[in-house]
Amino acid sequence: MKILLAASLLLVAHAANASSDGQDLPAHFEANRVYVVPMLANGQSLRFYTDSGGGANLLCRKAATREGIATRPMPAGRQKESDLGKNVSMAHLPAFAPGKSIPANADGNDSLIVFDCPDKAGLAASDIGDGFLSSRWFAGRTWTWDYPDGRLRLEGSKFTPDPRAHAIGLGLVARKPGEQGLAFVRIAIIVDGKPLQMLYDTGATTMLTPAAMDAVNDGLPAVRATSFVTHSTLQAWHTAHPDWRVIDKAEAGMDARMIEVPKVDIAGYRTGPVWFTERPDKNFREWMSSMMDKPVEGAVGGDLFRHFVITVDYPKAKAYFFCANGCADAR
Repeated sequence: MKILLAASLLLVAHAANASSDGQDLPAHFEANRVYVVPMLANGQSLRFYTDSGGGANLLCRKAATREGIATRPMPAGRQKESDLGKNVSMAHLPAFAPGKSIPANADGNDSLIVFDCPDKAGLAASDIGDGFLSSRWFAGRTWTWDYPDGRLRLEGSKFTPDPRAHAIGLGLVARKPGEQGLAFVRIAIIVDGKPLQMLYDTGATTMLTPAAMDAVNDGLPAVRATSFVTHSTLQAWHTAHPDWRVIDKAEAGMDARMIEVPKVDIAGYRTGPVWFTERPDKNFREWMSSMMDKPVEGAVGGDLFRHFVITVDYPKAKAYFFCANGCADAR
């Protein structure tokens, strides 16, 4: 009976995207960073950080041990991320309680890489919660991030966009039906009258130093959503606009600068100010761009998205933006 019940609950979790009406996920928005918190069949919960700019679905080993989630060896020949360490294995998404579930990937893959979740680059392991859901999890479906109301929704086949929303095209690497792979989304913004191609990155995160916290003084915690831009572009902005605020050594563990851009245009809206955190040129111009349909100069994340209700239709490579507050029409 227990086996049958678990299988039934697992089916509920993995078939969540089958509903034609969609599903509101058990989500928490914290400093414009998005977690999903599904409830297990035993009444306990897992807390996954979600990141449209991430590349792997992960589970912290301590969470697998705590909840009794079975692990198995990493398949022979499978390439492991070098920064995940040597103690790496695999697991499946566990059974979830009805109405408190999250789905597997759209292709049915429910695998998670299990690793030790060490601290990295100034961010505590606890800041990804019990695990991490990446672009592979978002791929192939339609999602709505309602930042003002703190809601994440998996849309169903009956989805129709808000008539008030601005529709835009997105850049995605073309794949054959059923072909697996990363699903990094390219989106255009305009800063200082110049277009920039960026990664759509709901997981973009920074951790501010105490000095940066004092300078920003916005009431948010040190670990927060941000946007990223290359060193060269940040320097060009700073040279052209010495009045734009720059905080040196703003990011804990990285000594990266942050620049406050007064106005950013996205999807026909103008909003701001938006903080951009510095990254080496090669991070985006070489590494990230190599996995996208066109080169990108950085990433836009929750510090910009906080004004919006955003729907991304991955299959159609389209997005719908509706600004709930803090915007002007830039069309």
